[in-house]
Amino acid sequence: MASPPHVLIVGGGPVGLVAALALALNGVSFRIVDKLQEHAVGQRGAGIAPRTLEIYHFLGVLKEIKSVGGPLVPFQEYDVECRPTREHFLAPQQPATPETPEPNHWMLGQDSNCTVLRKHLEEQGIEVELGTELVNFEQDEDGVSTTLNKDGKEERLRVKFLIGADGARGVTRKQLGASFLGASAQDIRLVIGDIHLTGVDRQHWHRWMDVQKNNLMLRPAWENPDMFFIVAGGPSLDLRKGVEDQEYLTEWIRDLTKNKSITIGRIKTLAEWRLNVRMVDEFRVGRVVLVGDAAHVHTPAGGQGLNSGVMDAMNVCWKLALICKNYAPESLLDSFPEERMPVIEEMLQMTTGLFMNVMKRQDKSNVISWQNPSSLRQLGVHYRWSSIVRDELKDVQELAEGTNIEPPSTYGTGISTRVHAGDRAPDAPGLIDAQSGRITRLFDIYSPTRHTVVVFGSDLAQAAQAVAAKNPQGMIRTIVVQEDAGETDVEGTVFIDGQGYAHRVYGVAAGVKILVVRPDGVVGGILKGSDGLSVYFSRIFSG
Repeated sequence: MASPPHVLIVGGGPVGLVAALALALNGVSFRIVDKLQEHAVGQRGAGIAPRTLEIYHFLGVLKEIKSVGGPLVPFQEYDVECRPTREHFLAPQQPATPETPEPNHWMLGQDSNCTVLRKHLEEQGIEVELGTELVNFEQDEDGVSTTLNKDGKEERLRVKFLIGADGARGVTRKQLGASFLGASAQDIRLVIGDIHLTGVDRQHWHRWMDVQKNNLMLRPAWENPDMFFIVAGGPSLDLRKGVEDQEYLTEWIRDLTKNKSITIGRIKTLAEWRLNVRMVDEFRVGRVVLVGDAAHVHTPAGGQGLNSGVMDAMNVCWKLALICKNYAPESLLDSFPEERMPVIEEMLQMTTGLFMNVMKRQDKSNVISWQNPSSLRQLGVHYRWSSIVRDELKDVQELAEGTNIEPPSTYGTGISTRVHAGDRAPDAPGLIDAQSGRITRLFDIYSPTRHTVVVFGSDLAQAAQAVAAKNPQGMIRTIVVQEDAGETDVEGTVFIDGQGYAHRVYGVAAGVKILVVRPDGVVGGILKGSDGLSVYFSRIFSG
């Protein structure tokens, strides 16, 4: 008889699937359930941020994600006479660099995104259990007792932990009793969905707004040749009629755009939407954690929803994996809300402000200057205040007082540029394996299943490996990165940083001797010597 799973994931959307894939790679047993009878369809969160693309690389799905989707298309604005005006990219386009190989957003509908993630799960023999609803749960010091319902049949399931990834209307948050703080704007309501439409080009993301603030946005879907994601609203649009009456919606669009050639074909999804900005007061209660929309909902402006949820899942799952394997204390989960809640709070403020600005018509020419700040790529999102990171380049007083002081911006806006503990770990290509001669990069060395200790130079390699050897088998990989091949007689895996990218980006000249990268691609430690490794890992592992 099979042992019960360690974790139950409720919700089979992109956030739940990322959590599932992260746990699967870590060898943690789990089940993932969704109350829907069929997998959800629709574009919705189609903008995949650069930070999420990096996570997809670590999870092994990036190549397929990129093959199905496509790059961001230019944004085309129209004046009140429906004449094309400014054409620009909604997010500033950046060139790839050695430390940031994926600098720009990638477009792929949420349903297609989920299809790729499910495929990789299925390759490991794991499927989302559709038509399976979480009815209720109770938790104690040792685990969570749940009741599931599938086709009218109840099942009792005991697990160690429960991940709520079932969205804002899901049962997990409600059963947990977490307050959903925030507000709904009753006066801001829209029609959103996926429609097959002809009459406008597919080389642009289109947006019209008239003097009465009737508003229409059409974004082409990469994976469907004639489908657009539609966002429509304004005083002249009857929302319910727009959802139910295809002919009415067609005529409303034609009137607003002054384009009689627009024709709506098959409607894939269409629904009313209202602005809802909320966040739970607790991301974790005991052995239950909330991720993605189950923990926070916000405007679609800035495309932060799916991406923030993915980062939630990656942040919590490596910690859960260590706890489930008895390598880390349950108290390690305290760092999940400690790290993620300040980030989400700032994200809600930014996206709400951006959305309100977008809904305004700034002058009679309808020039609205809508462009997302580069910080929404999430490459600057960090946890420098976290109690489980260690940065020895801080001064003595800062180290003595601890690191859990939240900076002005958790998105990395307006803060110093050197890599700190708690930051995203940059890439560094051109590393040469001293033994095989194979060329690799740090992103192919970092892994969602272990910590990576990078020792710069040879003098500290043995000490670093000795510390790592005291920790759980396979949970840490130690490598040595040298500037040249002059000293390759050290013990362990040695890479030559011939182009100097790793040394430069991680600040070796400033005194960094050892780098620790967590399984979620975050710098856990910036250290001046091997003694710092003992301090860092004492905050992670048991005993």
